[in-house]
Amino acid sequence: MTEARADGRRQRFYWLLRWFSVQWIAAICAVTCLTAPAALACQGEPGTFALAQMKDSKLSAKVGDILANTTAYFGVGFDEVCVSDTLFNGRANVIDRELTLGARFLRFYGAQENGMASIIVLLAHENAHVYQYQSGWLQQQTAKAGTLRCVELFADYLAGGYVGRLIAKRGGQLDEGTVARFFGESHGPSIFYGTSGMNAGMAERHGTASERFFAFSQGVERLAFKPANDRQQAMVEGWAVIRKDLRCG
Repeated sequence: MTEARADGRRQRFYWLLRWFSVQWIAAICAVTCLTAPAALACQGEPGTFALAQMKDSKLSAKVGDILANTTAYFGVGFDEVCVSDTLFNGRANVIDRELTLGARFLRFYGAQENGMASIIVLLAHENAHVYQYQSGWLQQQTAKAGTLRCVELFADYLAGGYVGRLIAKRGGQLDEGTVARFFGESHGPSIFYGTSGMNAGMAERHGTASERFFAFSQGVERLAFKPANDRQQAMVEGWAVIRKDLRCG
C-alpha cells in the first residue's frame, strides 16, 4: 500500500470517527440535556418527580398529549409538569407555569373505563388558570371576584369550552346529556362531585359540585364553537353569567 493511500484511509477513518463521536454526544444530550432540567425542577419536595418518569409510560404519554392539546387551545401552557405521590388532584403555579399532578388521581382515573375524561377536565382546568394569569384577566378581576371560589369557577367555565370543542369534534350535541355521557355517567363529571363533595373547605374554595358543573356546562355551551378571535367576548359574557348566577360580585 502506498503512503498516499494510507494517508487517505487515515483521513477517512478520522472523519468517520469524528462523525460517530458527534452523533453519540448528540444522542446522550437528547436524553440528559432535555430531560434533566424537568427532572431537577420536580425534585423540590419528597415524592415528586417528572411526568416522564412515571412507571406507567402509556398513561404518562396520554397526559402529555392532553396537555399539548390544552396548550394549543388556550395558547399558553406549562413549562414543567411534575407528579406527586402526596398530592391527590392537581396544583398549578401560574407565575412559573409549573403543574404538579397527583399520582393517585392519575392512576385511579387512568384505570377507569371513562376515567380519561376526568383527567382531561382537571388538566383543562389547571391550564385555564395559566390562561387567566397570562391574559391579565386574573389581575384585573381578582379584586372584583372577591373570593378564590369565583376564580376557580371561572376556570371550570374555561375548561368547559375546551371539552365542548372535543365533544363537537366527535359529532356530539352540546347538551347536558351528551356532556354526562362524555364522562360515562348519568349525573355529570365525577371530578366535580369527588373534589367538591368531600369537605366543606373544598366547596368554599372551588364551589359546590352543582356550581362547578353549572360553570363548566356554561363554558361548553358558550365557548365550544367560538373561534379564537371571538373567544374573548364569550369569556366576558360567561363571566357575567357566573357573577350573576353564582354570586361572584
